[in-house]
Amino acid sequence: MAGIGADTYVNAVAITPSDSAVIGPYKAFMFVGAIGATGLKVRTIGGQDIAFGTGLSPNTIIPIKIDRVYATGTTAASIFGLN
Repeated sequence: MAGIGADTYVNAVAITPSDSAVIGPYKAFMFVGAIGATGLKVRTIGGQDIAFGTGLSPNTIIPIKIDRVYATGTTAASIFGLN
């Protein structure tokens, strides 16, 4: 059995996009199952908004610390926060 390493996650939480809700505690990684028509828009824990377009591959893990996944600008589905 492998030990817990940098690429192992001990918690996974489904994320529902919202323009106002803050995800707490923040998530260190994101899993995005499907991208959709416009992609994914998030806010980092530093307050920066980032829009990932449709160039993301399905079933992608993104190493980014976020506290929000916006509903506006997000059509991605099966979004999970990983720690």
